[in-house]
Amino acid sequence: MAEVLHNDPAGLYDHCDEPTRRLYEHVILELANRSGKSVPDTARAAVKFCSRRPMQGEERETEDAHIGWALIGAGRPEFLTAIGCRLTWRDILISGSEKIRSRVYLGVQLALSAALVWAAARFVVPAPSSVWGFVSVLLLVPLMIPLSKSLLMSLLQIAPLPVRPLPRLEWRDGVPAECFTCVASPVIVQSERDIASALETVERNQRGNSGPNIVYALLMDLPDSDTEWTDADSALVEFAERTVHEMNQSVGSTTFHVLVRRRLWNARERVWMGWERKRGKLEEFNRIISGAWRSTSFILDEQTVETFRTVTYVLTLDADARLQQGGVRKLVGTLAHPLNSYVILRPGSEYGESGGLTRFQLATAGRPSGLYDASHNHTCTGSRPATYQDYMGRDLFLGLGVYHVRTFMAALDGRIPENSVLSHDKLEGMHTRVGYVPDVVYLECPPQDYLTHRRRHHRWVRGDFHLLPWILATGRGKHCALGALNRWHLLNDLMEHLRGSAAIALLAVGWLTGPATAVTLIVLLALNATVLLRSAVALLELPGPDAPRADTVSRVGGTRWHTRMRTARAGFAREAVRRGLWLVFLCDYSLSNADAVLRSLYRSFVSRRKVLEWTASASDSRTVAALGPARQWRMMAAAPALSLCLLAAVAAVEPGHVLIAAPFLLSWCVAPWLAAALAVPVTPGQSRL
Repeated sequence: MAEVLHNDPAGLYDHCDEPTRRLYEHVILELANRSGKSVPDTARAAVKFCSRRPMQGEERETEDAHIGWALIGAGRPEFLTAIGCRLTWRDILISGSEKIRSRVYLGVQLALSAALVWAAARFVVPAPSSVWGFVSVLLLVPLMIPLSKSLLMSLLQIAPLPVRPLPRLEWRDGVPAECFTCVASPVIVQSERDIASALETVERNQRGNSGPNIVYALLMDLPDSDTEWTDADSALVEFAERTVHEMNQSVGSTTFHVLVRRRLWNARERVWMGWERKRGKLEEFNRIISGAWRSTSFILDEQTVETFRTVTYVLTLDADARLQQGGVRKLVGTLAHPLNSYVILRPGSEYGESGGLTRFQLATAGRPSGLYDASHNHTCTGSRPATYQDYMGRDLFLGLGVYHVRTFMAALDGRIPENSVLSHDKLEGMHTRVGYVPDVVYLECPPQDYLTHRRRHHRWVRGDFHLLPWILATGRGKHCALGALNRWHLLNDLMEHLRGSAAIALLAVGWLTGPATAVTLIVLLALNATVLLRSAVALLELPGPDAPRADTVSRVGGTRWHTRMRTARAGFAREAVRRGLWLVFLCDYSLSNADAVLRSLYRSFVSRRKVLEWTASASDSRTVAALGPARQWRMMAAAPALSLCLLAAVAAVEPGHVLIAAPFLLSWCVAPWLAAALAVPVTPGQSRL
């Protein structure tokens, strides 16, 4: 069979990596069994089928001529018909309309949400017609929508869905010249220490991902200022350029670059700042690559411009993110495969295949990133497998990944107005087709104390609520073409941020006016059901490591039961610790989220200022450390004060409910002391990816 597949009309079979070749061979075996043909005859039929494809232009020509197009790509239904195979439901799911899959996904989650709200209301709302009954039902909505998403994703994980691995090209001699790649790290620097730290991470990434056709660029913004340029700026730029020069001397080539932007006056923010923050850096960097460098605010010379004119792919990394060895080659090889190279459809297309973009898996160094992240169920932690991609054929983008420059620019042209978005990565992923590459990971050191994490999450909440006009489709421009499912994903994130506040409000209503026991149990179940769901998935999902990732492979099965039990127990223990900590910090966390929501709404719809307010994570850590224990405690004093007031109200109105409410309220009172106890610095060891 392999000898036949070597005759791939596109000549790419030999250049695919081993898992991709094994996937093609597995599909050939499966189709041979279904069609009654021999394995060599089925392989020859695939080669012959692709050889006869009509040529439709250079980009489509390679895709149509590659045997993968007939085996796992868009040509699969036609090929199955040609060899006499009936289409199974898996084939229909793979080749069916994305619009239909989107509507099914959205309809099921809406139905689950409604059912959960109705079921919970039966227990916690004894008098639905009363004012408090109506308020209780409204408070159940932010609790149950995230739960319905977790439930749906868990059902999809254990369902026998066809697995959709992304095929990949393998370059044994490194990334070729036609796929010249730049690893770009956008950063805002405050001091030489920030520059040194960022460049140290860049240098570490280069050691594990070197090659003549891979370069590294630190895209540097200076801190906001009342003037366009200061003497301190000159010192920072000089230090950065000197450090990069020494790094290039150490490797014997111009591998490293630092690109500094001039500040521009922002009339709305009333400050000199880097245009559009991170989004602006990447957009202007893309312009440099496309030849329009004179229209950017980067300080450039002709030699630097020439270096980047041949760039085809850009991989974006945070300044503190470390990529695994060989990760650049794998990511670019995945995106460069013709089955993953998408074409631009007409502007405003709701379900387009515009832009190729891949994201990858997250690992952590030091204290586990999920220690304070139990409140957030979506993919910020990168903890879930590619279930959504298996069902929808695409994934969600979270800011780190690789993209094809010119295709990416065309897909996002005119999509995002100025001074309107902080969380731009989600919109970028919704206007492009994103692929998920789970076998490429990057390492980050998450916040090592609660207050630093809270400040970071405060920015995320503000950024997500700035996207409210995209959900309501009330703004200007092309963003009204997001589509119902994408808007629902954005709304899901908003409900995640409101979940804690809704839980506290519902508990207060239940303790003061309603069935306290039922309300407390419902809230606990809604907040912690994910722990049970993940443990159940660990028992039922877990495919074996050697299972072929073909379209017929189910996610169920593949490992022995005791291995699943051990994994499930370990996962349950981790989740239980995270959930326990989050319950202690719930009141403070919810107050912080409420502050972020109110600030975002005010800035988006009233003042129109400070929408782009941003501080780097490293700056957050230094700010919190400089506060001192007393001021850190005062930052969290609102939660104990609210808890004591609520305890007094419960004791006065419903004394019989004090024993139910006291464990929650007292734990919220000790949250500042627990945060201080957990704020002991953790030094990451030498983690090997």
